[in-house]
Amino acid sequence: MKTNRFLAFIPSVLLVIFLLPQVIYAERLSIKVGAYANAPKIFQDDQGHIAGFWPDLIADIAEKENWQIEYVWGTWSEGLDRLKSGEIAMMPDVAVTESRKAQYTFSQEAVLLSWSRLYVHEDSPCFDSIFNLNNKKIAVLRDSVNYEGPGGIREFVRSFDINCTFVEYESYVDAFSAVKNNLAYGCVANRNFGDKYEKQYDLKQTTLLFQPIVVNFAFPQQSSFTPLLLPTIDKNIKSLKSETDSIYYQLLEKYFETAIAEKKLVVFPVWAKQLMVFLGLVVLVSVVTVIIYRVQLGKSRRKIRQNYAQLLEQERKYRTLLDNQKEAVFLHKLKPEGFSCFSEVNASAVERYGYSRSEFLQISSVDISVPGDVKKHADPSDRRKLLEQGQLIFETTHIKKSGEQFPVEISTTLVELQGEKYLLSTVRDITERKKAEEFQRIKSIQQQTLAELGQEALHGIDLSTLFSKTTLKLAAVLNVDYTKILQKLPDQNELLLIAGVGWQEWLVGRACVPADANSQAGYALTTEQPIVVKDLQTESRFGGSQLLVDHDVVSGLSVIIGSYKDPWGVLGVHSTHSREFTDDDVNFVQSVANLLAEVIKRKQAEARRQELETQLCQKYKMEAVGLMAGGIAHDFNNNLAIILGNVELSQRKISAQDEIAPHLRNAQVAIFRARDLVRQILTYSRRGVQNFQPVNLPLVISETLNLLRATIPTTVEIETDIAHSHAMINADSTQIQEVLINLCNNAVHAMDGQGTLKIGLESLNVEQTEIPVQYGVAPGQFAKLSIQDSGSGMTPEIMEKIFDPFFTTKEVGEGTGMGLAVVHGIIKSHSGFARVNSHPGRGSIFEIYFPVIAAPKLGIIPTIHDLPKGNERILFVDDEEMLTNIWSQMLSDHGYQVTTKTSSTKALEMFKKNPQQFDLVITDQTMPELSGKDLIKKLLSIRPDLPTILCPGYSNKINEEEAEKLGIKAFCMKPLDMVELVQITRKVLHGAKQ
Repeated sequence: MKTNRFLAFIPSVLLVIFLLPQVIYAERLSIKVGAYANAPKIFQDDQGHIAGFWPDLIADIAEKENWQIEYVWGTWSEGLDRLKSGEIAMMPDVAVTESRKAQYTFSQEAVLLSWSRLYVHEDSPCFDSIFNLNNKKIAVLRDSVNYEGPGGIREFVRSFDINCTFVEYESYVDAFSAVKNNLAYGCVANRNFGDKYEKQYDLKQTTLLFQPIVVNFAFPQQSSFTPLLLPTIDKNIKSLKSETDSIYYQLLEKYFETAIAEKKLVVFPVWAKQLMVFLGLVVLVSVVTVIIYRVQLGKSRRKIRQNYAQLLEQERKYRTLLDNQKEAVFLHKLKPEGFSCFSEVNASAVERYGYSRSEFLQISSVDISVPGDVKKHADPSDRRKLLEQGQLIFETTHIKKSGEQFPVEISTTLVELQGEKYLLSTVRDITERKKAEEFQRIKSIQQQTLAELGQEALHGIDLSTLFSKTTLKLAAVLNVDYTKILQKLPDQNELLLIAGVGWQEWLVGRACVPADANSQAGYALTTEQPIVVKDLQTESRFGGSQLLVDHDVVSGLSVIIGSYKDPWGVLGVHSTHSREFTDDDVNFVQSVANLLAEVIKRKQAEARRQELETQLCQKYKMEAVGLMAGGIAHDFNNNLAIILGNVELSQRKISAQDEIAPHLRNAQVAIFRARDLVRQILTYSRRGVQNFQPVNLPLVISETLNLLRATIPTTVEIETDIAHSHAMINADSTQIQEVLINLCNNAVHAMDGQGTLKIGLESLNVEQTEIPVQYGVAPGQFAKLSIQDSGSGMTPEIMEKIFDPFFTTKEVGEGTGMGLAVVHGIIKSHSGFARVNSHPGRGSIFEIYFPVIAAPKLGIIPTIHDLPKGNERILFVDDEEMLTNIWSQMLSDHGYQVTTKTSSTKALEMFKKNPQQFDLVITDQTMPELSGKDLIKKLLSIRPDLPTILCPGYSNKINEEEAEKLGIKAFCMKPLDMVELVQITRKVLHGAKQ
């Protein structure tokens, strides 16, 4: 009996002996595990303890590995956040998806296969189709894979084009409660939880079972615990799954299928007990020896584990800091001579250079630098400077693995690591900076060249010398082999080489190039645009002229000198190797050509002026005004349009009785007159084409006097007698205004700024005998405009010459003598005549007669409040941003959907993507890169039925007739008031619909 008791006691002693060292000396590793409500896999029991499949499985592994488990309870979303931040060391029951692999590290061994199911209220009608979910609210677990993951309910319903609303909850319990309380139609949950608790929440299963997905243990990516826990978990799971009677399968039966079967007791025979005693005595002797070894081993293991955790944390911080650097970072040991292989590189270096990290660790700075720079930066003086100052910044050129070279700026710092000196280099790619610097350098040279040529031209240089200097400077600035200036011969069939660089000397002044489309220069004349050729041998638009072929020309650029309608010649640059001429090159050469054109025009004007002398002076001045107008009209009219738009928008925001309303109306009138004045200046440049229409003469006089009052001295009293006149004449209102301004200014000058100025208007019948002989005017009803001053008057001799060009009684610098000559010309062009009555000391009176016409029938003039509206989509293109904003607001206020672009090329790109997105395009003419005319051509080539409106400030490239031939629906000169803009827009859109 005593023997049996002793034998029974031996196993207990042995067990205590084996476990005692571990209990005493082994450090239990504390592991924080995330937990959330998801019975039966994981839950809190009635006593608040964490229970379920996962906790039981973890408890078994923890017991084997001597771990101490601490559960951190929370919601599913909170658990994922804690896992990502490293607050917990692992979390069970996490589905493996591609997106989560980027955030967490997963165990390799799969633990469970999870299905998702839809549950609805038990009183809900039978669920027979996925389409039952249309327009329903579905409760889901926030951040769960069966909600947002691949194959989840959100992706599932989208594939069937089903519209339903998802309501997110922090737990399945909350989601099931929402369905129970009719806050949602149904709930999506994993099948293990749902099948267990559906009856408790008055729910029922549906036939919608989907998304089988593997669930594993998940770990933080950046944690010192992960390298320790991950292999241990995989080892234990793999071992448990290999044994059919392990706790893993017992837990599956316990929590998911049936109860664990009862185990039968096994009774040991007597001989087995005796054997156990013998073995126990043998083992007892061995254990004593092992205890000491285990004590030391436990201490060493604890120390190693602590050191390893610290190293992992330091490496994580170091790697995170290094990889978060935007620039490439390199670390290598400092050698007395040469360069050592890289010891470390960051992610930016790997991405930028194309080498893997392992490849980088096999190479040095020599392998990524151009040979010349390696020798330069290995100079001993640089090493000495680095050692003295601890830092060195320099620029060099690096080479990627692909062979591509790029400029870099390197900031190298001397650092010490573990007693050794290292070089820590931050490398910045300065490609864009170098491009910008080179662009600015070239731009500066080009601008300086233009300025120098402009100065030469201003100093009266002769054309031959100017041509020679121009070709030399072009060759130097653009680094080309040949430059040329070709002049179009009178027969229009050939272009003569009159200046150039690189050609055989005897060819200049003799060689000719065809002026038709068969040569590059001729093609430029024909197409009216700059022509760029990259390779003349593969050029299909035209053949190379004999001049270019004989000189082995490959690439070239040709632009027109002068206007496209009447070109003077062609300016060209050429190279014997393939050359890409950029847009900046084209603009520079075109600017030089424009400068030459201006000088040529000036020289031609000077020659003609010398030939025609005084009698043609007026004509040349009008041409000069026209030339000036062509240069400023576009910007001036754009500014007028901006001012007019702001005035009209301001008028809409105030009442007619507001005290500033009259001032805004006066400003509006002044803008219209300024617009008409610009058009009149342009009329001069078009050789006398006038804009005649019925004009209310009293209204024009009143508006002009309103403008004049601010410029006439207050010492001059103005008296008017036009209130009861109703004269209607056929006239150009701007020219009538010019007549009145000229005569009033002359009257003020005659009175020396002090006296009385009288303006009168009356209608009367004029007989033939009352009309001066020099005027071929028929008698009839006339409107007489009289301007009377109280000045010094004129003698008969002076009165005979006052309408002669360039005759003036004013001091030098005070007048040109053209004012009354212009007035006389305007009067004659309006079929009128003039009378002058003056006596010295008694003042003068000018009487101007204009034939009266019947008043036209006037329709109802719309106001800004009753203009037609629309809802069409309009694309408005203008390089003046303020104008696009104002016109966009005007059109938007009348219902239109307006998209604005200040770049014609970007507008074209947007239109190409969706040609049907706009019902109308309104564009300016003069814009950088692509003119309005060319933009409309390209738009119509894509969509021929597109309605378009061209609104130039000024353009000599296109007129109304040409616009109509191109298919442009309306041609309107700026500035337009709101009424004109809205009416024209509506008219064009209505016409397009018809």
